Parts: sequence; C-alpha cells; structure tokens
Amino acid sequence: MPPTNAIKQLHKDLSYLNESQAAEQQGELASLINDSASTINIAQEITANTSRLTDLLQKIVAAGQRWTTDIQQHLANETKQDIIGHLTILNDEIKVLFDERTIYLTKPITMADDLIKIQSSLTR
Repeated sequence: MPPTNAIKQLHKDLSYLNESQAAEQQGELASLINDSASTINIAQEITANTSRLTDLLQKIVAAGQRWTTDIQQHLANETKQDIIGHLTILNDEIKVLFDERTIYLTKPITMADDLIKIQSSLTR
C-alpha cells in the first residue's frame, strides 16, 4: 500500500483535474489548445526556470542584506517599464565591469626599470 501522503496528494490532484475539466467545459478556464511535444517541453522549461527563480529569490531573502530589501521595495513600487529600464542599466554596468576585469586579467602589469632596480637593491 502506498504511503498516506502519496494517497492524499493523488486525491488532491484528481480533485483538481476534475475541477479543471469542469471549468474548461463551462468556458471558465481556457483549454490547452496546442498540446504538441514542443509546447509541453516549453511549459516544462518555464516551470523549471520559475522554480530556479523562486529558489534564487529565497536565497536573496534569506541573506537578509539591507540592499536586497531596498531593491525589493523599490521594484514593488515601479511599473514594468521602469523595472526593465533598471535591469537594462544594471546589465550594462555588469558588462562594463566584466570588460574592465578582463583587461586586468589579460594585460600584464609592467614595472619601470628603475623601480625594478630599486626593488632588487632592497632585497639584497
């Protein structure tokens, strides 16, 4: 016999399925018109991405940093276009910082000959 929790979950799922089918028949709920494999794959991908974003949000909230609370409050009061604007600016700033970091990693530091002579005389 399956565990009690599994039976309860199955009952809940079947109950929801019956309610959804009834709502679909009455026109209260739109039916899934395109049930092709690609549509199902896209729906599964969206579900996975949503779960990932939810996990990341929980980590941000759990961090308890002041700036995360400020950002959340600010974004809650903004329109969709304002949020897109903020995220675009943030993306641009990240790209600039990444490019600057890349320059430091790829461009070796050169020292003047006099500085090298002074350093070698100090270590003797």
